[in-house]
Amino acid sequence: MASAVSAVLTPFGTPQREAVVVSWAGLRGAVPVVLATIPFTAGHPDGALIFNVAFVVVVVSVALQAPTVGSLARRLGVVADQRPTIRSEIVPVDAHDADLIEISIPSDATVHPTTLGASPPPAGARVTVIRCDDATIVAHGSTTIEPGDVLLVVAPTRSDLRDIERWGHGLIDDEPAARA
Repeated sequence: MASAVSAVLTPFGTPQREAVVVSWAGLRGAVPVVLATIPFTAGHPDGALIFNVAFVVVVVSVALQAPTVGSLARRLGVVADQRPTIRSEIVPVDAHDADLIEISIPSDATVHPTTLGASPPPAGARVTVIRCDDATIVAHGSTTIEPGDVLLVVAPTRSDLRDIERWGHGLIDDEPAARA
């Protein structure tokens, strides 16, 4: 069997270790059982015996070899890294039909005490990152806006910038706080 597998896989440049694993795993299951039904259904005098032997050989073969295929593959070093790989890259926002809008809250402004969840930006826009002093904050619903914050808002390109600007102005109190 191993030489037949090698003969078939060699023209494709399959490494010998991989051919050994394929040979060990082999063709098990339905094909031999179906082929054994031919003499049985053709009325061969030993047709039932041939079918029963083929069936038992397949079941025993699968039961004995199947649990060892994985360990053989690992031992021969032909198992792919099973950890998922995460691909990350910097992608221009315009490649996704979106705009990145920067809204600066003046450091001397009085800001309404509200969260982004209670006062979200309009038209499907999202505050993604807030630069506060020397810290960068990933925004979420319970994030509050403070004087001096710089908000990075991602919005679909079709959004009206004036709506987003009005939302930004709405975060600020129009009347300055009373000073003592």
